[in-house]
Amino acid sequence: LRYRMYAGITSPYLNRGGLQQKFEKQGEKITASERSVARKSEEHWGAEELHKLFPKLIGPPRPRRDKKTMEVVFHSNGYPPGEGIKRRMIAPSLRDKDCIEYKPNPKIKDTVSWGLYEQYKRAKTVAEARRLGARNIDFAFDSNWGYLQVQELCIEPLSQECRLADADMGLPTSLHQQKSAISRGFGKDANIRVRVKEMSEGHKG
Repeated sequence: LRYRMYAGITSPYLNRGGLQQKFEKQGEKITASERSVARKSEEHWGAEELHKLFPKLIGPPRPRRDKKTMEVVFHSNGYPPGEGIKRRMIAPSLRDKDCIEYKPNPKIKDTVSWGLYEQYKRAKTVAEARRLGARNIDFAFDSNWGYLQVQELCIEPLSQECRLADADMGLPTSLHQQKSAISRGFGKDANIRVRVKEMSEGHKG
């Protein structure tokens, strides 16, 4: 089949008849400028109603330089300005031994993503989820939308290259006086790497 598109040049704000008659009372003859004002007023009302019905997709009406341009404002990314930070997808830094739990399959049935989720949703650890087909993008998406929840983090050090003993900081070693270097405030300017479970605004954990 061949498809051909036709474009028509019209002047709806100038010509009479059709939709324009809606803005004229029966037997009334108004000027093109008056019809334009009446039409724009109703268009603005319609844009306001769309904004009330779909505030996440459509913004408040914005006057345009050209009267022929609609005042409806569609959010280009599908959400209001300023909400991007809440929707930013963050890839969680998960380890194979981290214990996880998946919620019931939220995907559209019989789609590719639904079938993939069905395979790995029974996994109890990250390693098991990977073995069942979960990809990095799946961990990021499922974690940010709350479908994947971390139940327990593996806190086993990845290496022993850097260790700090209380004795190295001159702290007493007797049991009744022993405190960690961190609790005593040593190394306040040093960076301490920690593991967190909540990764984004969309997923509170």
